[in-house]
This record gives sequence, C-alpha cells and structure tokens, in this order.
Amino acid sequence: MNVIGDFVSDSRVLSDAYRVDAQIVVWEDKDVLQVPLSGLFRCGKSWCVFTVKEGKAHPQQIQIAHRSNFSAEVTTGLSQGEEVILHPTK
Repeated sequence: MNVIGDFVSDSRVLSDAYRVDAQIVVWEDKDVLQVPLSGLFRCGKSWCVFTVKEGKAHPQQIQIAHRSNFSAEVTTGLSQGEEVILHPTK
C-alpha cells in the first residue's frame, strides 16, 4: 500500500532527511475475536489452530477474515477463551 502525503503549509522549512512516522488504520471493529498469526497453520486449503482440551492438543479448522502482521480476525470455528497453541508444528 502506498500513501502520499501533502503538506498543508510551507514545506520549505524542512531540512534534509526530514522524516514522518505515521500509523494508518485500514480496518477496525469492536469486539473482534483474534488469534496470533503464530498460532495458524494450513490444513488443506483452510486455516487451522491447535486448541487445548483436557490437556491435549486438538486441530481445529477456523475461518479468518482481516489480517495484520501479527494477528487475524477469526469469524468461525473458535470461541473466546479457548486456548490456542502458538508456533505449532504439524
């Protein structure tokens, strides 16, 4: 994604190597169930996580929607409070 900034005042006062740090929000919502990307793995063409039930790991297929560099929105297949194993090996 490219972002183009346009100064609203005279930019001649800026010196060499001037830098702008920005954070751009492309999507947000309230009460979104998320899982860290480090907990996801591919199972066929779907996404899965390992959840912990009675002390054992169980693969569980989920559907995700929006993603960032760190987490993904879970739309189905996982409930709030379920324990997800991070960095699973299949």
